[in-house]
Amino acid sequence: MNQSRARITLKKWEIALTLAPALIWYVLVRLRSTLISPHCIEKPLSCVADQVFALDRFFMGSESPQADAHSFTTQYTAAWLAFLIPVALQIVYWLLKKIDGKRAFYQSCLDILIMIQVTLWNGVVTESIRLTVQRARPFVYKDPSQYGVDPAHYTSFVSGHSSFAATAGLALVLTLIRRQAPRWLLVFFCLSGAAIAISTAAFRVMAGRHFVTDTICGALSGCAVAFVLDRLHTKRSAALLTSEPLA
Repeated sequence: MNQSRARITLKKWEIALTLAPALIWYVLVRLRSTLISPHCIEKPLSCVADQVFALDRFFMGSESPQADAHSFTTQYTAAWLAFLIPVALQIVYWLLKKIDGKRAFYQSCLDILIMIQVTLWNGVVTESIRLTVQRARPFVYKDPSQYGVDPAHYTSFVSGHSSFAATAGLALVLTLIRRQAPRWLLVFFCLSGAAIAISTAAFRVMAGRHFVTDTICGALSGCAVAFVLDRLHTKRSAALLTSEPLA
């Protein structure tokens, strides 16, 4: 085993890459009431079910509270897996004496940092799209005069649950690839991540919170965020983690 003392060297861009999206996401959410126009109230004909895309219209009408609760469960499951599995992998490597304890600790910290960044930037992208499109949620079409007042009801596109489940699942798989995890582990989490993302999307549609296209586009945007952040860190992670000989 190579005895070394590992340490993290964070660049200014890394700090900015973490703090900036947190601030931007917070500001965007706070600006909802200012930027979102309740068009279902102002122009009732813009929120008629017959004008909805055929695929979305086919699944309208379902408003299951159980599905809504299940969507949170699957979303949280994706989060727990994305944060904990890379750490567990480092612990296993340490127990097998493939790496020393300090390197395992710092690589775990780096993996957690990347996942935090992925989560925050996914929030920024999702909220930016929502504020731009301002699509009414499916249940608003049932009674626009009652449900079309709340600005939060115009954030249907894209699905935040679906985008997060997808970005967390892909980020986990890309992290395992970067950490040279066994092939069977990659296959397992590829399949389980896809299953969780699809289940989350289905539950959001069944809950009447999103249209099918909201969840599909949300998953795609989430995957894009995870891929971009992973590519960035694949090129720079070596500079963030350095080694020094033990004295």
